[in-house]
Amino acid sequence: MNITAPEHPIICRPDKSGWGLFALLALVYLGPTIALVIIQWRTPASQIGVRFLFVVVLAAFTIWAYWMLHARVEATVQGLRWRGFGGWKFAAWRDVQDYYFLQLKKDQKTYVVETSIGKLRITSFYVWSEAMENAITQHTVHTSVHAWGQLGCRSEDVPALRFYYSVREVRRNMAFMTFLVAALLLLTAPMCVSSFHSSLQSLGWWWAIAEGTIELIVFGAPLACGLLLIPTGWRALKVADQHIETSAEGIVFTDGAQRIEARWEEIVRYGVPRDTLKSTFTSPFYIHTDAGAFSFTPHLHDYALLCHIVRHWAPESASEWNNNERMEALGGDATLWTGGFPGVGERIYHYKTRTNRAFLWALACFTATPFGVRVLERSLGVPPPPLDAGTECVLAALCLGTGWAAWRYQAARIGIDNHGVTEQSAFGTRRLTWEEIRHCASGEWVVTLQGDNGAIRFWQTISYGDELMAEIKQRAVNSTLTDWKEK
Repeated sequence: MNITAPEHPIICRPDKSGWGLFALLALVYLGPTIALVIIQWRTPASQIGVRFLFVVVLAAFTIWAYWMLHARVEATVQGLRWRGFGGWKFAAWRDVQDYYFLQLKKDQKTYVVETSIGKLRITSFYVWSEAMENAITQHTVHTSVHAWGQLGCRSEDVPALRFYYSVREVRRNMAFMTFLVAALLLLTAPMCVSSFHSSLQSLGWWWAIAEGTIELIVFGAPLACGLLLIPTGWRALKVADQHIETSAEGIVFTDGAQRIEARWEEIVRYGVPRDTLKSTFTSPFYIHTDAGAFSFTPHLHDYALLCHIVRHWAPESASEWNNNERMEALGGDATLWTGGFPGVGERIYHYKTRTNRAFLWALACFTATPFGVRVLERSLGVPPPPLDAGTECVLAALCLGTGWAAWRYQAARIGIDNHGVTEQSAFGTRRLTWEEIRHCASGEWVVTLQGDNGAIRFWQTISYGDELMAEIKQRAVNSTLTDWKEK
């Protein structure tokens, strides 16, 4: 089929804020990998495993960058066409069978269009526009759906949705995860021991410790995740006979031995218990009803969708155990006002939260490790090896990234008053009045307020971000909203 686009198609591309995440992960993960390769090349016994790791990590970042530049979705007069890593796919409007969104997290929404040639998924990594949403609604006249809605929460979702444990899928995923963990252990364990011994003899004790620390950061995270998820996956096979059905009337749970059927208004409590010591990825989701209680694990097929359906239909009185905590500010309410007391002066939203503080400490400790090693070597009278250009570049990038993160934590902020929004960033102070704000867009990581004479941006990790975004939405009366994600 010859795909021809109209003169002005509606285009949807990946969010530009993805490049910020790309740079951050490249600094935290690709940087240590490059440093590890540089260290290994300076040792007598250079390890081929480190070079292989470097190629794999570099390839992953290259593929990510290619997708950011290549992926796009277009709505034309003829229909929808899209591409990801491969070539273009096209579906005429008459081929669209269904469309809906999946809001599996409170701040993320995935738009899905089911067609006869495949399923188009537009995740929160894209910049979704209201024009694209309206185009799909207006042109898809051959379906019973007439408006966007959450799957499982629409009147068109008949018959009831069924959720189950796919034995084949669980076994395949766990076998693959087990293989990856075993392969990573077999590849990295001899390499780390050999490289530590080689560095110890050629570069000194403290340089070997620094190398071991970097290797722990590079290899430890995937190993820890794999070792945590594998046992819970195999345990899920023991409850493979369980399945759950949902409808607009209620929920039904069966496991071969019992059957619990309850209307939505009969749910008295649900969620993950707040006092659980397990990871969110492995903890069961409990539902207590008047007819009985049951639970399901994250290995249930479409687990996140079922959780959202329960949250949508359950009564407000059925409080959830593990509500997501807001990014509360450290220092109390007094730090949220320029006057030093609640309600005095301009309202402030800053980045001094527990999560940001933990990330800053981790980044600072990682950056300080090579410098601490050289200081210890000098104090012990061991001449440190000279730094080459590659190592100097990596250290400089780490220092710049840590410095920027520390400044943002201490000084960056967003202020609001009756007249507008003020941003204090590393590039100076910007201000937009409420009347000047013409466009508001909330990406995966960054919120953008576009005005006539500039733009204000802030990260989603800001303290009390939900209140800030609600305030902007209420006061920026002249703005249009694009996929506004309130937490």
